[in-house]
Amino acid sequence: MAKKGMGFEIDVDDSDVRVLFDALRNVDAELRKNTNAELRLAAKECAAELASMLKRNTVNSPAPQTRLVELSVKVKSDRVPIVTVGGTRKVGRAYQSRKGGKKRAVAGALLWGVEFGDKHGRFAPRNESGYWIRPTVAEFSKTGAIDTYKRAVVRILNSAGVL
Repeated sequence: MAKKGMGFEIDVDDSDVRVLFDALRNVDAELRKNTNAELRLAAKECAAELASMLKRNTVNSPAPQTRLVELSVKVKSDRVPIVTVGGTRKVGRAYQSRKGGKKRAVAGALLWGVEFGDKHGRFAPRNESGYWIRPTVAEFSKTGAIDTYKRAVVRILNSAGVL
């Protein structure tokens, strides 16, 4: 989730997984703990694949700041695959602020410019379809990683006796 304007979200349809979450509410606490652990592992593997693709595809963005934002790519542990980009991580060289003192840019402040460019020449030229993240997510959706995650969800449902 974006904090204080430091990023943006790409929503993915998780309706297939909602059935599992609803079913897990009604099962034994120990079984729920085990299935949640399995689900987190499957989600982490899927998200790790996307994160590695994002890091690998930074070369597709003409903005030099992309390499700085790449440092902020992280996989979050959850029951659904989550990769964060941007946020409040400090990146780049320190610069003299107007209020005095040295500061470094936060990755989230650079995120929009490296993904979509700008009209002022600070980043790459404007590109509404995105240079780096959107094309990588589209490419990722064509891989088998999401299907592998869905198969893991079905396997967990079967082993829990929900299906």
